[in-house]
Amino acid sequence: MTASPRPVRSARRARQLRVLALGVSMLFALGCTELLLHLAPGLLPASFRQRFPPNGVEFFRPGLLDQIACDELPLPYGVEPFDGPPPHDIIDFGSAAPADAEIDRSTVPRLVVPADRDGLPNRADHASADLVLVGDSFTVFAAQQQPPGLQVGLEHELGVRCRNLAVSGIGPDHELFLLRQRGLPALPKLVVWFFFAGNDVPDAFWVRYHHGLGIKTLGELFANNRAPRLILPSLIASWFTAGPPRTATPLPPFELAAAPATKLWFHPNTLRLMGMPPAMLLQNPGWSGVTEVLQKAKDEVAAAGAQLLLVYLPSKEEVYLPYVRPAAERLHAAALTSTLVGLPMAETPPQFLADLLQHRHAQEAALQALAATLGVPFWSATGPLDAAAQRGELVYYATDTHWRAEAQQAVLPGLLDAIRATGALPR
Repeated sequence: MTASPRPVRSARRARQLRVLALGVSMLFALGCTELLLHLAPGLLPASFRQRFPPNGVEFFRPGLLDQIACDELPLPYGVEPFDGPPPHDIIDFGSAAPADAEIDRSTVPRLVVPADRDGLPNRADHASADLVLVGDSFTVFAAQQQPPGLQVGLEHELGVRCRNLAVSGIGPDHELFLLRQRGLPALPKLVVWFFFAGNDVPDAFWVRYHHGLGIKTLGELFANNRAPRLILPSLIASWFTAGPPRTATPLPPFELAAAPATKLWFHPNTLRLMGMPPAMLLQNPGWSGVTEVLQKAKDEVAAAGAQLLLVYLPSKEEVYLPYVRPAAERLHAAALTSTLVGLPMAETPPQFLADLLQHRHAQEAALQALAATLGVPFWSATGPLDAAAQRGELVYYATDTHWRAEAQQAVLPGLLDAIRATGALPR
């Protein structure tokens, strides 16, 4: 007599059902998680959202980028308040090693920058403001609350309400858009436009380059890096992939001649841009874009019954170049790693250093001449920052391109004088 196979088949069927039930449960859990992430994308890590420019706003509003022109910005912009150690974009570029970030963290362990509902660096939303600040990441840093930055000093000394329109990574065209959307509606008496020598001309160039390619929207601009339809698989995949590739090899730091213990790194792109002769700068489509934008800004600010003050902010490289120990070979090697490969540069290190020293103030001179042509008041922050560098003080971060609170405090008195000289604000 043979045993019946029925118990064996029953056990196998039970195991299959358990596996099936487990699979269905997992699929249900994954589906619920996917649905939750679509309904509440704020649960996603900010580091993951920021992989999809600009700032992952399409997680919150799918398809939005198809509605935004490439010289405009989505508002809200998705920027959150910042509270942490200083950034280190030169490390991110690859020119300094990750361990070098400790130089800045040891002196500024905590940097606090606010953000309003639009993602702009303001502590609160006000319907009106006497003073409007326009700029990019340098002007974002001006809003820092700890250590106290430039905006804190302006508000305290002038006794006015200020609205900061700055966004990191933008150029003059996007700054004009923000002025129109959030600046002039606040009915300001004075608009202070900060021009940063490090990247404003290249940013204006890229907007016109993309226009020339027929790119009309941010959706087209970021076509290869938009928020995924299925979020959870992309999130899981991100756990096993590194961040953006490093584009250079870490280089040794430069040392200040007046304070050899003070070490800092230069950004390769800024070095390459700084070596551009004035004639080439003025012929660059980016400079034409700057001129076009500032002409529109001047006219629209005047039409709104306000005044415009143009402020030049020099790069760290422009300020510190004369005060670092001679290192022509190192400067040349750094510039060779620049991503601005379309800009010509001298083939030999001595000639490259000579070009840098000769042309480092070319942008400031061009901007001052443009301000005179437009009939707009002009002030440069170069003087007080140059004086600090000559004394051996570190007023920019060692591994980042941005200015520290010490730099902002150094320029405050001169900027206050320039603002008061406009007569736009009540005394």
